[in-house]
Amino acid sequence: MKEEGYLEWVDGEKRRSTLRNFNWFLLVNALFSVYLFFQRGQAFAAHSFAQLIGEMPAISAVIPVSALSYVVLRQLAPRGESAAWRGAVVSISLLALCWCAIFHHLIVNDLIYLVYPLTIGLLFSSLVAFYLSPKLFFLFSMPVLLVAIAENIFIRSAFSLANMISYALMLFLIYSAQRRLKQWFQLAIEREQENKRLIERLSKLAHRDPLTGIANRRYFDHYF
Repeated sequence: MKEEGYLEWVDGEKRRSTLRNFNWFLLVNALFSVYLFFQRGQAFAAHSFAQLIGEMPAISAVIPVSALSYVVLRQLAPRGESAAWRGAVVSISLLALCWCAIFHHLIVNDLIYLVYPLTIGLLFSSLVAFYLSPKLFFLFSMPVLLVAIAENIFIRSAFSLANMISYALMLFLIYSAQRRLKQWFQLAIEREQENKRLIERLSKLAHRDPLTGIANRRYFDHYF
């Protein structure tokens, strides 16, 4: 296989693997939203369901956005990877905006204790889903992380060296984990190619006479 064709094949495998992981990422977002919805619902026990949605529009929006993204991607999949990829970019952008609004809601309502674990959960779930596509990963994670840090500093005036070290450590862990996962994928791809080449060589040896190089009876039977 030529080098140029091999690189294109690897890029295609990365895109297909990322799109396969996308459904799991949507499910994680919906589950986080359901948890927050019921957690906040306990604080508004006297409210009706419609009032709860009105009080928490961003939290309530994650579930329909995730469900709609799943349906749209299923419809775009037969049209090709490029169409599905564009749909994934739009879905990730909408989910990132929803989570930015959710973090603003939590910080304004003095629920900062929920922001840090949610940030970690969302970032690492996006890392698992999009470790082969840094563009998609940063498209989702950077707005969420920047809003969590900026609003924690400017709204709550919670600037401290310990907070900055904790966020820097989080960024280092995410970056190093993304590099390691990508290296493991590359290693798996290279081993798969080596196995294919080995199988082809064994097949040629099994179907050719070693002295003359002419196809033998085994190849004759296999061909017919």
